[in-house]
Order: sequence, then C-alpha cells, then structure tokens
Amino acid sequence: MATVEEIAILRRLINDTVEPYEYEDAVLEAYIDAATTVNAAAGTIWREKAAKYSTMVDVQEGSSRRSLGDLYEQALSLSKYFDGIDLPPGSGMRPGRTRAIERP
Repeated sequence: MATVEEIAILRRLINDTVEPYEYEDAVLEAYIDAATTVNAAAGTIWREKAAKYSTMVDVQEGSSRRSLGDLYEQALSLSKYFDGIDLPPGSGMRPGRTRAIERP
C-alpha cells in the first residue's frame, strides 16, 4: 500500500503537480504497488507517456515552429533514466567516480 508521501514523490517525478491532475491518486497508488520502487513506477508512467507522444509531429506555421516530436524522445529518455536508478550491482551501469584534485 503506497503512502501519501510516495504518491506525492511520484507526482513530482512524473511532472503531474498541477490540478487537474493527469493521474488520480488511486491510479498512482496502483502503479507504486505494482512496481518495486517509486522510481520504477515513474519509469513505467514515462513509458506510457512516450507511447502517447509517439504520434506527435513537428509543426511549422509561418515563422512559428513547434518540435512536438521531441516530446517522445524526452519521455523515453526519462523512462530509461528512472528505470536505471535502481539497477543491481553488475548490471552494466557503473556509479560515478571522483578523485582528489592534484595541484602542482
């Protein structure tokens, strides 16, 4: 059972913070309960949004241009990002590395 805090976090991760909401709380709760983490639920929702955006095309009218086709790429990119956050060790993704700055 998803908590109110988890639903609020998921709402921010999927950019659904302005009423009227695109997703009802009960729907978001179902996504969280079906997923292993809130980030995995966000990845699922961004894939769903990418599918919705896949039919959009770029529009140019006079001097105005709207690159609506970019919405699909960005939603898919966010889906991959949120899916990759909770990957187990040995999955092929390495954590960031840092080293101390050496000055002469």
